[in-house]
Amino acid sequence: MNRFDPTVEATAESEDNYRNSLLDFIFRSPSPYHASRCLADFLESAGFTRLVEEEQWSLEPGGRYYVTRNDTSLIAFRCGQNPADSAGIRAIGAHLDSPCLKLAPNPILQRHGYHQLNVEVYGSPLLRTWFDRDLSIAGRIFFDNGKRSVRKCLIHKADPVAVIPSVAIHLEREANTRQEINSQTHLNPVISGDMDSLEQLLFTGDDITDSGYNGQTLLGHDLSLYDVNPPECFGTGKKLISSARIDNLLSCHAGAIAIAEAQTDNFCMLVCSDHEEVGSVSDSGAGGPFLASVLRRSVGLDPSVIRRSLLISADGAHGIHPNYPHKHDDRHAPIIGNGLVIKVNANQNYASSGESVAFIRKQCENLNLPHQIFISRNDIRCGSTIGPIVASEIGIRTVDVGVAQFAMHSIRELASIGDAIDFKRLLTAVLESEKVDLSEWVDT
Repeated sequence: MNRFDPTVEATAESEDNYRNSLLDFIFRSPSPYHASRCLADFLESAGFTRLVEEEQWSLEPGGRYYVTRNDTSLIAFRCGQNPADSAGIRAIGAHLDSPCLKLAPNPILQRHGYHQLNVEVYGSPLLRTWFDRDLSIAGRIFFDNGKRSVRKCLIHKADPVAVIPSVAIHLEREANTRQEINSQTHLNPVISGDMDSLEQLLFTGDDITDSGYNGQTLLGHDLSLYDVNPPECFGTGKKLISSARIDNLLSCHAGAIAIAEAQTDNFCMLVCSDHEEVGSVSDSGAGGPFLASVLRRSVGLDPSVIRRSLLISADGAHGIHPNYPHKHDDRHAPIIGNGLVIKVNANQNYASSGESVAFIRKQCENLNLPHQIFISRNDIRCGSTIGPIVASEIGIRTVDVGVAQFAMHSIRELASIGDAIDFKRLLTAVLESEKVDLSEWVDT
């Protein structure tokens, strides 16, 4: 696979490059910690300088910077030459976590003659898709480094180490009709061999880790299971992406390339938050103080800046499923491959307004980009994004936009590479927009 490449352009000629770049990014990001590391490496290659929260910042006009929190959430920004109190901010907000199964603090079980893993459910995964998959482990560990110090390193086990086997149809005759999955008793993966400790499991066989661990005592971990099967493209022209974590690494990838490529002198920002799948309420989530802190230190939070600004909340959308068409509103049913999706909800589960939707539709028309609008059925509860959270906390105008996909929250999701490229083109155009002050743009 090609490396996540900042020089990729969203043209027909570069579709193969963009596809390979996206697949490589997802492949190398089996956990939020790895996704953040990949994004940081990419941004540095595109001229961004790393900042440290605990240190003083010295920012220069035209400078490119990024900062991380908790080794996951990442905020990148370009200072630009134009004053933000007149030009405003152009921002992209996404999340880099995905629903999964996390290893419990005491993860090794021995039951009925088998070694298993004790897991916690993170977010709302489609649980049935986790059965009979080749699973491995990724995340970070903390270990005793002696001299009263603790060190950490990333873990990326390359080989499968566990599987959650289905019960045979002969033993569960209603498995194809109404089998229930108990998240406490049915999701414990089986592991091979006499693995009596987490250390044995992590460091037996091939693995990809940071340097530094050499058998010291483990003191803590943030580890999760992932499907080792790599992302793939298939179909005529390889137009469809089949992969884990499309929600929402696809948006992080598009946003990172957009902020690196955009030709603009305005203040631009990319926010990739952790913990969206569990409500965003954490020190590094969109509901925490991280974004406000970075804004305050970089451009300010005065209404003269914020109310002249726009945030695109970039997250996946539900494509109409040909086997379940009744799950969609007939007039708002996006089709995968037919363009990016603007998401609207009257109850503000999405932060789009008529004003911000009009702006995005105008951008799409200027770029000749196909676009669709999604609303949820009134009798089906709508999901949400970081959009309403950031809009309510910061006061910035927001619009929810994304790429249509199938099987959201499955261990394997499906989307269109053409839609992904169109999405990146839109994000770049918004960052380059001369004006996003919608009160002036819209006639009153």
